Amino acid sequence: MTKLDALKALAEKVEAGDTEAVRELIVHDDESFDPRWLGVGRIMEGSLDAAKALMGSVLPEDRWEWQVSYLGAKVGFDGLDGYAEFVVDDRSDPARAWLLCILKALIWKEEQ
Repeated sequence: MTKLDALKALAEKVEAGDTEAVRELIVHDDESFDPRWLGVGRIMEGSLDAAKALMGSVLPEDRWEWQVSYLGAKVGFDGLDGYAEFVVDDRSDPARAWLLCILKALIWKEEQ
């Protein structure tokens, strides 16, 4: 499985809200997901701290910005060629919304 395929598969499982499937994919695909991803289970349980830690470790802070509120999450990239923004509206689970934004941003990076 390529890294892009793995990210897409993970995003699909996160969007479905399947915490066990998310954990299983992270543990069994160690080529695509290194130890920085082990906190994803905590994100699925609502941990904003774990989402912030993942964001800081997988997306360079100097080019990426984020915003999380009761409405959902937004992750943006301010690059030399313009601005890219990834938004997930999920009032029920801001941590999972943030994780989905991170995954969308990583998928976008892989497709560039």
